[in-house]
Amino acid sequence: MDEQTKKLLDEMSTSVKSYNEVLKGVQELVKAKADQSKIDELIKSNKDTEDKIVTLSKQLDEIQLKQKDQVIKGKVEPWIVTLAKALKGDSFKKAANKQGKFEVTFTTNPYSVLKVAGTMVTDDNLGGLDLDTAVVVPMREPGVSKAPDRPITILDIITKGSTNSNQITWAERTARTEGAAAVAENAVFVASDYHWALKKIPVNKIGTFVKVSNESLEDFEFTLSEINTELISQLERVMEEEVTNGTGANDRLKGITQYAKAYTYAGLNGKITKCNLKDIILAMRTQVSVANFAATHVVLNTADFAEYQSLKDDNGRYLFEVMPGGGKSIAGLPVVEVSTSILAAGYAIVGDFSKDKLYMRREITIEMFDQDSTDAEYDLRMIRGKLRAANRIKVCDEDAFCYDALADVQALIAAV
Repeated sequence: MDEQTKKLLDEMSTSVKSYNEVLKGVQELVKAKADQSKIDELIKSNKDTEDKIVTLSKQLDEIQLKQKDQVIKGKVEPWIVTLAKALKGDSFKKAANKQGKFEVTFTTNPYSVLKVAGTMVTDDNLGGLDLDTAVVVPMREPGVSKAPDRPITILDIITKGSTNSNQITWAERTARTEGAAAVAENAVFVASDYHWALKKIPVNKIGTFVKVSNESLEDFEFTLSEINTELISQLERVMEEEVTNGTGANDRLKGITQYAKAYTYAGLNGKITKCNLKDIILAMRTQVSVANFAATHVVLNTADFAEYQSLKDDNGRYLFEVMPGGGKSIAGLPVVEVSTSILAAGYAIVGDFSKDKLYMRREITIEMFDQDSTDAEYDLRMIRGKLRAANRIKVCDEDAFCYDALADVQALIAAV
């Protein structure tokens, strides 16, 4: 559109706007039931309405002359010519006089100058799989994917309690002289005596922390819940490792392997032919039984139990036991399979796990801080997880556990 045509269209728009303002004023007077003299006065004060229509028509004639040679597809009339003719016609004049509605039907699309640029496909126009440019919002699966952590097993079979102090104490009989016997008439009774001692174990602490930015906490709704979950499970795993293997030194818990007795029972030495894992566990259970305890479980590394499950007879039939309900057992004891972080391959623990008691002074606690000297500067938060606990097996109950290398037990009980 050239500058002259644009100017004429602007003048046409101004004339129409002026006419509409007069028409609106007339309509308001009519609604207010004003005198006809006031209506006539309003029309005349803004010149004669017919003069405005004539002026508008003249302007449109100039536009028509300007556009007369612009024809779309040969004989099709340009839309602006159609508009000019319509505004000059009787229908527009009648509509204007009667304050009515005026419509124009175009034979061509005023916006036909817009052309299709090309075929729109997802990869080119919507970003495809590039998340930096994708327009289509991808579906996100809920949750956070991660490698599985080892399951908690030992904590499920020991006894648990709580304490309100920083150490656990108990009284324990350390020695006994038994004098009870059959006594003849007028004979002397044999004396018995007992000795007791106070035993104790300290409460120790396990903890860790993570640093996280406030932006991460604000922008990712799962951040805090994921951190809490990770910290809790991490503390549980470390506590289980301490309950099993803790040395009791340097503020560590004292674990079952530190309390348990090595295999020393001589009643089966050199007596077991074709000795296998079942025989070894049976011998360790026997030592526990001889000490007047009843073993409840056997703890084995997963690799050792898998090897046991692969045992077959001469006809290729599997020999491992299946407990009622599909449970796993060896020598009549439920099997607890654990990873190397709990028990190394080639070792076993057989015992009455109810004799181990884990006292909690402070349950797992998650706290959030922003008080570190640099946290405020870097807009960070510290999230801390901690617990306090003590693991206790009484001295008199240490014989309830047998812990040893499978090869060492086998060397003692296998027939030469």
